[in-house]
Amino acid sequence: HISDSHEANEVVDNSGTTAGSVAKTPVRDLSKLPPPQEFGAGNPFLMFMSLTLLIQHRETIINQGMCYEEIAMHFDRLVRRHNANRVLHLAR
Repeated sequence: HISDSHEANEVVDNSGTTAGSVAKTPVRDLSKLPPPQEFGAGNPFLMFMSLTLLIQHRETIINQGMCYEEIAMHFDRLVRRHNANRVLHLAR
């Protein structure tokens, strides 16, 4: 559950260990989405836009077995080349 994300946080030092240290930073459980007010600045439509873009490019992503970095570079190459009307229609 998204509301449980605060309970799943643990505190680690900057070296990534849980040992006691002066500089402690909370770490979010990466298997959970952030709360809605943090995710898309509270605008859930951004999630639907993102999912629409992933769906439109899923064949390329899956066929090429892209990792996170490769997916990011793929979308960087596509900046301002999407059909905005189609993306908005599918996201709605």
